[in-house]
Amino acid sequence: MTTAIEDPVVIGKIVRSIGVKGEVKVVFASGDPQRLEGMTQVVVRLPDGNCIFEIMAFQSHPGYARVALAGVDSIERAELLRNGELIASVQGLPDLVRDEYYIDRLIGCLVETADGEHLGTLQDVVELGHHDVWSVRGPRGEILIPARKEFIVRVDIEARRVIVRRIAGLWDGA
Repeated sequence: MTTAIEDPVVIGKIVRSIGVKGEVKVVFASGDPQRLEGMTQVVVRLPDGNCIFEIMAFQSHPGYARVALAGVDSIERAELLRNGELIASVQGLPDLVRDEYYIDRLIGCLVETADGEHLGTLQDVVELGHHDVWSVRGPRGEILIPARKEFIVRVDIEARRVIVRRIAGLWDGA
């Protein structure tokens, strides 16, 4: 079954099959598998379209979840879902806590310093154990900015703009 999602946001990604019964390992964009707990269905975005699956079983682990999906009953079927993104409508997702953002809402935001220097576009979010690092590509090449309060001045998702504090030694002109 193929379906369209209004205002989709990526909540997780299927990274591999687990076991012989077709269960999948899902890593979550927020790092919190609890976002899927309680859901009865999930939409998986694949290269050839979106598919809705009923969630048959859900087991939370630190940083990921083990999920059984209806109709996915073998390793071969589970492997067909590898790299599939779990998506949901942003309106149906729980509110995030202050200073927390959905990664695909950050990607593409323009990044500049508090004094107005254009640094580029936020290209990727690298999730590390202690904090995320935002990869910004622009006139100075790639700049990696720690996603910490002391460096991030303001994030305006609606305006698609991020303001950062200069970090001495991180890029020329610091």
